[in-house]
Order: sequence, then C-alpha cells, then structure tokens
Amino acid sequence: MIYDGERHRYSDGERVIPSVTQILSPPSRWYAPGSAERGTRIHLDCVNWAKNPDSAIQGNDFHSDAFILWHFRRSPRLLASEEMVDHVAGGKRYAGRFDLLMEIDGDRVLVDIKTGNPAKWHEAQIAAYALAVKPDRCLLLYLRKDMTYVESWLSPHALADGIAAFLKALEDYA
Repeated sequence: MIYDGERHRYSDGERVIPSVTQILSPPSRWYAPGSAERGTRIHLDCVNWAKNPDSAIQGNDFHSDAFILWHFRRSPRLLASEEMVDHVAGGKRYAGRFDLLMEIDGDRVLVDIKTGNPAKWHEAQIAAYALAVKPDRCLLLYLRKDMTYVESWLSPHALADGIAAFLKALEDYA
C-alpha cells in the first residue's frame, strides 16, 4: 500500500484505492474553511503525544489539552496509531488510516479524534475502520476548545448503522 500525502491518495502501485473520506463525501462539504487544517494539526499533536506523553504539544491548543486531560483520566494504553487499512467489503476495496487503537478497561478500543460537532457520517467513518481492525468497542472522542471533551461510545446498534451507511456509500461510490 502506497500513500501519497500531498494528494491524499492510496494505491497499490497500479490502482488508486478510494479512501474512507472520499467514499463518504467530498471533504469540502464537511468543514468550514481552515477547520480541516486546524483539525489535522490537533489530531497530529494528540497522536504524537499518545505515542510519547513526555513530549510537548506543538500546537499549544486547548483541543490538545482536552485530549491530554482525557488521557490522564482514562489511562489508555496505546496499541497502534495512524495505521493504514486496506480492506474489502461488499466486494469493493477501500483504504484509510485510523487514529488510535487503545486498550481501555481491558478492551481494544478504536478511537477517532474529532474537533467539530457530532455528525452522522462520523459513525460511518469509524465503522469503516472497525470493519478492518475489529476492535472490541469504538469511541468518537470530541475535543472542545474550552479544554473539555465528550466521549461518544458507539453502541452495537450505532456501529451496525454506521457499517450499513458506509457499505451503502461504498456501493454507491463511482
């Protein structure tokens, strides 16, 4: 699997493989101008800090501070971060990178970091990664600019709905 970060494109050397975000919707419909860059920076700060809690957060942002607070309260153990997935579902191939796979309270938890407001596509996005990673549980972690966070644990029903929504989007993807 080859990832071209400039173009946000996955390939196997011969074929381009659609990403989870491309399958779900054009990103321009999801984000306000500038928010994607901010979210990416905060996301990288949080993932890097999870890998090395002794490191300093580069962005000095309250969203990142919310992640650190969550981390200290939950005491998760990092299992993997930013790993590429290359998966086939419904006979169609897709790729992407999940945020974090952590052990929390003895469970393997897929964690997706978000800096915006909850949206229905968030469940479909984490479900796409869950199909490949097969975690025990899934968590959408919403980081707020006031240094608070909201944990949104996906119930089995919500995960099933997210999987169905992703598979429908994958089927419809041109």
